[in-house]
Amino acid sequence: MTGRSDTPGGAGAEPEAMVWALVVHASADEDEPLYAEAIIEFDTARYPVVVTDALDSGLALAVGEPPPTTAAVHVDGHRLTRIDLVGGRQVWEPDSPLEISEQWLSAAEADGGIVLTVVPPGTWPQGLAGLMPEALDGMLETVLEDAQERGPVLHGAVRLVEAGSEAFETEA
Repeated sequence: MTGRSDTPGGAGAEPEAMVWALVVHASADEDEPLYAEAIIEFDTARYPVVVTDALDSGLALAVGEPPPTTAAVHVDGHRLTRIDLVGGRQVWEPDSPLEISEQWLSAAEADGGIVLTVVPPGTWPQGLAGLMPEALDGMLETVLEDAQERGPVLHGAVRLVEAGSEAFETEA
């Protein structure tokens, strides 16, 4: 699943574009369950700020297993509503909540979280939002390898916060 969104900048600033891709992966070990990932591309203006916030949250270069972080992804039913970085001091929201599949939500719930990947500007090709999930899966590895040439690709294990949970209510 993919989507574009705008996050307001400072007072009077133009909205900044983000591209989101929500992916479900099979684990390398066939006995392991599926896992959910949210991949976010920020525009050139926001990317350096997000990299700093992501590193402060515990995300690391996308090599090996994603490290645990202080970040959180919020969902309300079958919608991703926001991602919190730096202990909730930095919040990134899609323009409107992103619809998530039952498979993505189930994988996230089973793990109690997701893998969050932050990629540099220009990672996703034009027309990404129109691609079928099978086409996205086929190009994902190549696109992420190419992205590392443009800037750091970061990842981390991010906890899932569902609407109605005490954590969701106190952090909102």
